[in-house]
Amino acid sequence: MSGTVAASVNNDSARSALAGQNDWLALRYKAGSVGGFSLSALQPDRTPQEETITTDQLQSIAQVVNGDAKRPKIKIKRRRRAGKIRVVVTATDNKAIDHLDVTIGKKHKTVVAKRSKTVTKLVFKTKVKPGKRILAVAFDRAGNQRGRKLRAR
Repeated sequence: MSGTVAASVNNDSARSALAGQNDWLALRYKAGSVGGFSLSALQPDRTPQEETITTDQLQSIAQVVNGDAKRPKIKIKRRRRAGKIRVVVTATDNKAIDHLDVTIGKKHKTVVAKRSKTVTKLVFKTKVKPGKRILAVAFDRAGNQRGRKLRAR
């Protein structure tokens, strides 16, 4: 059986999500070292709270590990030809570019660098109608990113 069931479990007629509890943080040891040999002085009274790491901290670590704190560079060139606009998006990086995300209007395209070799430049070419919004974001292998946006005119 699968699916979702809505019910008032505490008879207050409200149907809201039940909040869970972190049982590990709520454990208290009062009888010394559980399963140990009278080593209660070495055991904490409460289970220590887990440390969390932020995305910014992970990014800083990746920059140090990869030796790359510079964001990639990105250029968008437009050239009008026969009623359409030719768009060339170029992303470069000093170490290694990972991928390039390009959104034109509601269409999205990702260009991924080959992992077998170090690529420092990615190029995306297309033709668009005038007035379309272009958004391009380049990511290097350390996770640094840079974006540009403009309208095709």
